[in-house]
Amino acid sequence: MGFEAGQELLLSIPRTHVPAQLARFLRFMGFGELSTDIDFKPPSVTVSVANPPVKNGSGAAARYLMGLLAGAFSEHLGVDLAVHEASYNASKDALNLTLMPGDRCS
Repeated sequence: MGFEAGQELLLSIPRTHVPAQLARFLRFMGFGELSTDIDFKPPSVTVSVANPPVKNGSGAAARYLMGLLAGAFSEHLGVDLAVHEASYNASKDALNLTLMPGDRCS
């Protein structure tokens, strides 16, 4: 559900504005402050969400947020990405994710 929502979110955003618009959307929705590092070859995205509403990688809200990000960046890069690493850094209050090609969680 989150993966598809992330893909649909990008349909109206120009490709060059995706990271900035996605960050604005997440902040508006109360999901925290997004920062990204995108590698195009091989495709991968390192994501940090500061002050997230979820403090770990489990639970429905965390799965939705991770799916939304995976779907959005999959659409942006043109390849299916999945969350390969998820961790919460309590000292920085940040949820850190690594998105890479591979099977996605349903």
